[in-house]
This record gives sequence, C-alpha cells and structure tokens, in this order.
Amino acid sequence: MEEFDLKIISPYKETFFNSIQSCSIEADNDFFEILPQHTNLCSSIKIGKIQIFKNNEELIYSFYSGSMYFDNEKNSLTLFCIDFEHNKDLTLSLSNISNSLKIDSLSEFHLKFTEENNIVLEKNF
Repeated sequence: MEEFDLKIISPYKETFFNSIQSCSIEADNDFFEILPQHTNLCSSIKIGKIQIFKNNEELIYSFYSGSMYFDNEKNSLTLFCIDFEHNKDLTLSLSNISNSLKIDSLSEFHLKFTEENNIVLEKNF
C-alpha cells in the first residue's frame, strides 16, 4: 500500500517521523482525513488528536496549538505544534478554563505536559 511521510515537530519534544498509510486529524472541531498524494493543505490547529494508521496498527497522539501542512510534491505531512503526547486526551475547553479562572485572554498562557501525565496551565514570561 502506498505511504507518505509524517513529521510531528515540537520545541519541547523529539520529532516523530515515520512513513504511514493514512491519518485522521481532529482539529478545531473538524476532521481531516489524509491519504497519500493528498492535495496541498495548510490549516491551523488548537487542541486535537491525530490517528495514525500503518500496517494495520493505529497510533493516537494528542497535540496542542500549531499548524499542519501537506506537501503534495514531497508527499509529506508536517504537524508543527507546541506540544504532543502519545495516547493522551486533551479535549479541554480553553474557554471553560478561562472562565473558571476569570482570565480575559489565554494568549499569555500555554499548556504544559508533566512527567506525571498532568496538564498544567502556565503563564508565559
């Protein structure tokens, strides 16, 4: 079966790189199904999941904030994100966090994954 390259790049983690058969990306309450030779695609992402399919196996990663780009000429998908974790559920409502903390804007904050598998809201300095 035909494959394409997937790269997940984050400033906090090593890059995930592999050839895969397909993937499904949940981003901003929308789904993208990516197959080999997909048309060029660029989209922003906030919090979501990527299901990766290869050799009848499924891997699930959750990601936070960034963008994705499929390059048809290179037959590759690159996911640039602030952070990503294998098999985690990040379906947090940022507006609920903002409301409960009485914060007008979350632009000065970011989510961080801890080694204890917790998610922490940190203020940018």
